[in-house]
Amino acid sequence: MYPYIQLDQKIFFNKEMSITKFLFILFFKCKPILPEDRLGSTKRILLYTKIFIKAKSQIIELPKNGEVAIRVGLSIILCK
Repeated sequence: MYPYIQLDQKIFFNKEMSITKFLFILFFKCKPILPEDRLGSTKRILLYTKIFIKAKSQIIELPKNGEVAIRVGLSIILCK
């Protein structure tokens, strides 16, 4: 089992990831999860970064290793 940090109801990031890799994925690969407007997107990025740095209680265990996990309905899709 691998530890993931839950950022919101649908998005989980691997706890072992470095902060620079986390920010790279958030800025360049996760555009669909961010709001359309620039202010909302900036607020969400700051919130996710704060949660990623300080998260201790929002850690869940998933059976597969990956960078990002997204919950779709009741299943979780792991992205590498």
